[in-house]
Amino acid sequence: MLLERFLSENKVERLYTCGSKRFARHVKKLDAGGVTEGIVFLEGPMACGMGHCHGCAAEKQGGNGYFLVCKEGLHFPVSEVVIP
Repeated sequence: MLLERFLSENKVERLYTCGSKRFARHVKKLDAGGVTEGIVFLEGPMACGMGHCHGCAAEKQGGNGYFLVCKEGLHFPVSEVVIP
């Protein structure tokens, strides 16, 4: 894949992704493999924007609860969130 070739030829400390869950899962694999740190921007339904409705909840990796995207930031280390 083009991305793997680019990463093998260039030092990339951090790779950011948003939108495509398919690409986010790919970045998660690269992060887990130690190739580069992955950061995912999560956007979704944010009805209240204050964390009361839990409409923006994103599952934490390992079943340790949920992040409230509207309160805890729009970006997270890809290793800390479940990408469905």
